[in-house]
Amino acid sequence: MKELKQNRLMLAGILVFSAMTMIGLVDNLIKYIGEDGGVWQFHFSRSVIICIVLLIVSRIYKLQLLPNNFFFVYYGTSLRYY
Repeated sequence: MKELKQNRLMLAGILVFSAMTMIGLVDNLIKYIGEDGGVWQFHFSRSVIICIVLLIVSRIYKLQLLPNNFFFVYYGTSLRYY
Protein backbone atom coordinates (compact mmCIF):
# COMPACT_ATOMS: atom_id res chain seq x y z
CA MET A 1 0.00 0.00 0.00
CA LYS A 2 2.83 2.40 0.83
CA GLU A 3 4.46 1.74 -2.55
CA LEU A 4 1.23 2.55 -4.39
CA LYS A 5 0.85 5.82 -2.48
CA GLN A 6 4.44 6.80 -3.24
CA ASN A 7 3.94 6.01 -6.93
CA ARG A 8 0.84 8.23 -6.98
CA LEU A 9 2.78 11.05 -5.31
CA MET A 10 5.55 10.73 -7.87
CA LEU A 11 3.01 10.77 -10.71
CA ALA A 12 1.33 13.83 -9.22
CA GLY A 13 4.67 15.63 -9.01
CA ILE A 14 5.53 14.75 -12.59
CA LEU A 15 2.12 15.93 -13.83
CA VAL A 16 2.37 19.24 -11.95
CA PHE A 17 5.88 19.82 -13.28
CA SER A 18 4.86 19.02 -16.85
CA ALA A 19 1.76 21.23 -16.61
CA MET A 20 3.79 24.20 -15.41
CA THR A 21 6.33 23.56 -18.16
CA MET A 22 3.61 23.50 -20.81
CA ILE A 23 2.01 26.69 -19.50
CA GLY A 24 5.41 28.37 -19.42
CA LEU A 25 6.14 27.38 -23.01
CA VAL A 26 2.74 28.50 -24.23
CA ASP A 27 3.06 31.80 -22.35
CA ASN A 28 6.20 32.54 -24.36
CA LEU A 29 4.02 32.68 -27.47
CA ILE A 30 2.19 35.78 -26.25
CA LYS A 31 4.59 38.16 -27.98
CA TYR A 32 3.76 36.53 -31.31
CA ILE A 33 0.03 36.28 -30.66
CA GLY A 34 -0.12 39.76 -29.14
CA GLU A 35 1.04 41.38 -32.35
CA ASP A 36 -1.87 40.04 -34.36
CA GLY A 37 -4.57 39.21 -31.84
CA GLY A 38 -6.01 40.01 -28.49
CA VAL A 39 -5.72 38.61 -25.02
CA TRP A 40 -8.82 36.44 -25.42
CA GLN A 41 -7.23 34.71 -28.42
CA PHE A 42 -4.14 33.96 -26.37
CA HIS A 43 -6.18 32.51 -23.51
CA PHE A 44 -8.33 30.51 -25.91
CA SER A 45 -5.34 29.04 -27.74
CA ARG A 46 -3.61 28.24 -24.43
CA SER A 47 -6.74 26.50 -23.16
CA VAL A 48 -7.09 24.45 -26.34
CA ILE A 49 -3.45 23.33 -26.21
CA ILE A 50 -3.68 22.39 -22.52
CA CYS A 51 -6.94 20.45 -23.05
CA ILE A 52 -5.45 18.48 -25.93
CA VAL A 53 -2.34 17.61 -23.93
CA LEU A 54 -4.48 16.69 -20.91
CA LEU A 55 -6.56 14.31 -23.02
CA ILE A 56 -3.44 12.71 -24.49
CA VAL A 57 -1.83 12.22 -21.07
CA SER A 58 -5.06 10.84 -19.61
CA ARG A 59 -5.28 8.28 -22.43
CA ILE A 60 -1.64 7.25 -22.04
CA TYR A 61 -1.90 6.73 -18.27
CA LYS A 62 -5.52 5.50 -18.46
CA LEU A 63 -6.72 8.18 -16.05
CA GLN A 64 -10.37 9.09 -15.61
CA LEU A 65 -11.16 12.77 -16.11
CA LEU A 66 -14.73 12.64 -14.86
CA PRO A 67 -15.38 12.81 -11.10
CA ASN A 68 -16.63 9.68 -9.33
CA ASN A 69 -19.31 11.60 -7.44
CA PHE A 70 -20.91 14.66 -9.05
CA PHE A 71 -22.49 15.74 -5.75
CA PHE A 72 -19.25 17.31 -4.55
CA VAL A 73 -18.81 19.10 -7.86
CA TYR A 74 -22.30 20.63 -7.62
CA TYR A 75 -21.81 21.41 -3.93
CA GLY A 76 -18.48 23.16 -4.52
CA THR A 77 -19.90 25.13 -7.43
CA SER A 78 -22.93 26.22 -5.42
CA LEU A 79 -20.67 27.47 -2.62
CA ARG A 80 -18.82 29.72 -5.05
CA TYR A 81 -21.95 31.37 -6.40
CA TYR A 82 -23.95 31.68 -3.22
